[in-house]
Amino acid sequence: YVAQCDAHRLLALDERTGRQKWQFVAEGRIDGPPTLHQGMCLFGCRNGWVYNLRAADGALIWKLRLAPYERRIFNYGQLESPWPVAGSVLVVDGMAYVTAGIHPNADGGIRMVCFEPSTGRIVWQSKFDDLGYSTPWPEPYQPGEDRDPWRSTFVVEYRHCGLPVRDGNSIAVSRCLFDPKTGKAALQKTNG
Repeated sequence: YVAQCDAHRLLALDERTGRQKWQFVAEGRIDGPPTLHQGMCLFGCRNGWVYNLRAADGALIWKLRLAPYERRIFNYGQLESPWPVAGSVLVVDGMAYVTAGIHPNADGGIRMVCFEPSTGRIVWQSKFDDLGYSTPWPEPYQPGEDRDPWRSTFVVEYRHCGLPVRDGNSIAVSRCLFDPKTGKAALQKTNG
């Protein structure tokens, strides 16, 4: 299963011959490989939607808009949502996790969503839009040139949103940990 990012295509290739078995054209760039789970092919799209295809033949099972609005911006020569969904979907203990958004300080923040893979039913949604600047920083707080480079207080250090990953008993996105059952967020401000 191969994503052709700028062509908006997802291809399924025969593993022995390399011949194309099927293709699906999405309404935006697909920036990573899909996630295969129980005969389903799950992937996010830069148009702000997440898709579920039947892995055997590429038939659309469902699609779900995670972007709060149908808006478009111009990015790297393509139109996309200000709340793009990363291509790969994280599946942990039968639940799927994706993010929609670019940066915690842009367009209302990052939306973290937990959903049932087979139905697309949203279990919980949470936002990551607070970098913790209004609350005290943990010691040792090191502003200035001689600060520890792994402990940062700068907004620029919160890189654009990446893929959710499993981190112990949490789902992590950038420096924010989410409870996989409830979506409760815990910001790890100085975690590099």
